[in-house]
Amino acid sequence: MLRFNKLVLTIGLVIIILLIIFMKYKKGRSKIYLVFFFIFYVYLLFVIKYTIFPIPLDMGDIFILESRFFYNTNFILFGDLTFKSLFKSQVLLNILLSMPFGFGISFIMRINRKKLINLAILFGVFIESLQLIISLFLGFLYRVVDINDVFFNFVGVILGYIIFKIFSILYIRLIKDSKLKNIGIFKYVYRVVQNEFGQI
Repeated sequence: MLRFNKLVLTIGLVIIILLIIFMKYKKGRSKIYLVFFFIFYVYLLFVIKYTIFPIPLDMGDIFILESRFFYNTNFILFGDLTFKSLFKSQVLLNILLSMPFGFGISFIMRINRKKLINLAILFGVFIESLQLIISLFLGFLYRVVDINDVFFNFVGVILGYIIFKIFSILYIRLIKDSKLKNIGIFKYVYRVVQNEFGQI
């Protein structure tokens, strides 16, 4: 089994450190921006941990005997969904998994309607495609690849962004007459929510 162990985590952290150094000295990003970038990147690392790992490297015979390669794949949206299945934990987990993406993306890039929709789709497509690519490489399907997961990830991103918009309204009302709006992290968040407020 290839697990999300200390080695994988260390590689991920080395990559983020290199990215932060690049953005700090080549892009001139502020320290506060880099803090938000780091938090968002760590969130993505844990998305990969729970959606891609563990990867079975030496269990191919077992998987092949249990099912054919495409037995646990679904490429038809809502093709196998029932009203009852909508209340399964897997649906809720897919939505919850992607909500932080929708909430946090505005802290590291400017978002408009088109970009939000594209990113919401790409979030789920990336996860399912990576699972399929790894399965093809292994020669057996180690996770269920389901287009419905892409849809529920999309829903999660949109819900996360809606929560961010509500947060933006409340934050502006709370802090606009306060001196905090000109101080450090409060200033950064205030600028972000002002930029995003009214975009969608």
